Amino acid sequence: MGPAGVRPPRSPHVVKRSRDSLRHAIDGVVEAFFSQRHLRFHFIMVAIVVIAARFYGLTRWEMLLLFFAVALVLITELFNTAIETVVDLVTDSYHPLAKSAKDVAAGAVLIAALNALVVAVFLFADENSLHDRFVRLFGTPQIVQPKEVATAGFVLLLVLILIWKLLGRKGSLLHGGVVSGHAALASFLASSIYFTSGSMLSALLGLTVAFLVSQSRVEGRIHTVREVVIGTFLGLFVTILMFALLPNLMARLLTGN
Repeated sequence: MGPAGVRPPRSPHVVKRSRDSLRHAIDGVVEAFFSQRHLRFHFIMVAIVVIAARFYGLTRWEMLLLFFAVALVLITELFNTAIETVVDLVTDSYHPLAKSAKDVAAGAVLIAALNALVVAVFLFADENSLHDRFVRLFGTPQIVQPKEVATAGFVLLLVLILIWKLLGRKGSLLHGGVVSGHAALASFLASSIYFTSGSMLSALLGLTVAFLVSQSRVEGRIHTVREVVIGTFLGLFVTILMFALLPNLMARLLTGN
């Protein structure tokens, strides 16, 4: 306290930090989003999970649990980015402690991602409920020869990937390009498991493997997040087209309904 009980004026630096803290936090998230491919990939996956949760009809508490799990992944990824930035600032040469710091931070992201995967399995792995929702959305598949349909869909997908890459004038059929062929094929094969086996749980496990394939393409800097997402949705589209939409359309035309 100053003379006669008068409080001294607050430091302008304190006022500035308090006023700009939110802006700095937002700037940090934006900077990490545009500079880190992994973080962009996680944000896109969060959007897909939220859309799937809406489609699945989760309860309020289930949605809260899901948001907590995905938020934990994003938070640990942000901390991982911050630690990597500080380590790179301190040293530009190899050091065992620098490697240890980066590995531990990456381990935290891995644990958070595995936790989110476990939560997703418990929330979404209700096979009967997911099957009923899928049927209401796309109808009951009228598959007589699933192996032939899967083969035709596989060939169609390869042709679409090749055309897309030729038009994009980038990469080759097996490496690079404007669309990830590996992600497209992985999502096609994983989602085809449901139509050929009838097991939704097996399809979810297959989609998990497809996710890991897509993640590896991003981490290997072979494709961008955008190219991987395009490939994933292309594979899913061809699967639904060949196994659900076209058979149901043909059945309606033949029956006159």
